Amino acid sequence: MHTARENHDMTYIVFNNEIFGLTKGQTSPTSPKGHKSKTQPHGSAKDPIRPLSMALSAGASYVARTAAVNPRQATEVLAEAIEHDGFAHVDFLTQCPTWNKDAKQYVPYTDVQQSDEFDFDVSDRREAAEMMHETEDKLYEGEVLTGRFYVDEDRRSYGEEKRQTGEMPEDPLAERYFDDDYEWERSYDLLDVHK
Repeated sequence: MHTARENHDMTYIVFNNEIFGLTKGQTSPTSPKGHKSKTQPHGSAKDPIRPLSMALSAGASYVARTAAVNPRQATEVLAEAIEHDGFAHVDFLTQCPTWNKDAKQYVPYTDVQQSDEFDFDVSDRREAAEMMHETEDKLYEGEVLTGRFYVDEDRRSYGEEKRQTGEMPEDPLAERYFDDDYEWERSYDLLDVHK
């Protein structure tokens, strides 16, 4: 949440199969209400979390959803998210036929950018929030909507903000590890605020 709020330049991919499959089928935070599992034999009493809405509320500057059944779109979305300068959240729908037999196969899916039915501005936070809410409702009604839901290209990343105020060096410190001729300095020597 705080990484998104500060808009750190990273890509966060949530492999969302609506179940804890690796631990043999326990109900997860994205399992639909009423879902029966080993840990909830009478059905989950909780509403699922809304990954897209949560990411937007936290401050992510790129929010998208894709599905394993759509490798072309998934490739495009992941490349965009990685190239995005800021916090990118990708809700990646996957199937778990072993432990979540009730899950939709995410087919057919609708790409919201390719459909004439959905018209919203991905750079408008309010419109994106409304579209995300609709998308998260429809998933549990059997309609799978994928695509880009929010993209803010104007918001500076955490690193850009810190470089502008002089609190971070222009060149990432990690790059210096690859320069054999670089004379090492302590981190407190790099910033004027400590002198």
